[in-house]
Amino acid sequence: MLDKAGLREIQVRMQQLHTGGEAKGILGRYGWHGMMGVFGRILGLYLRNPHYRAFVKRVRQDAPVPENL
Repeated sequence: MLDKAGLREIQVRMQQLHTGGEAKGILGRYGWHGMMGVFGRILGLYLRNPHYRAFVKRVRQDAPVPENL
């Protein structure tokens, strides 16, 4: 993809992801009220939409889950 964008020199750097720090950062940006709104919308979508439920089921079956999640 990067090559198709016309980039000549491509460098890749891997970094470890710390899920606890990521979660704190997201909570800090959106606050408790914002996060509860997100969870409410997710739950409502899950309850109302069978296509979304099937999608969630496929993701849970196919996606690798990190050990420390």
